[in-house]
Amino acid sequence: MRDLDYALHYDISCGIHGYTLKVWEPVPHSSDLILYKLQYRLNSEEAAWALLSTLVNFMGSPISSTMTGHGRSGEVLVRPTPTLTL
Repeated sequence: MRDLDYALHYDISCGIHGYTLKVWEPVPHSSDLILYKLQYRLNSEEAAWALLSTLVNFMGSPISSTMTGHGRSGEVLVRPTPTLTL
C-alpha cells in the first residue's frame, strides 16, 4: 500500500458450501493491524464480485479502475473518508 492510499483487501474462495468473500481494511501504514474484516458466504463467484463491487462503490471508488492483484485476491483503493447516502 502506498503512503497516502487506503485500500480494502479482498479474497474470494470456493469451498464445499459455496463461495466465500472476505473483505478487510488494514490500519493505514500498518501491515499487521486490521480495522475490520467482513466475511460473506455466497452461492456463486458472480455474486461475490457483485457484492465486492457494491461495497467498493459505497467507499467511493469504481471497482474496475482501482483494483490491484490477480484473480480472486487483491486490493481496491478507496477514499479515506467515504460518504454514504441512504
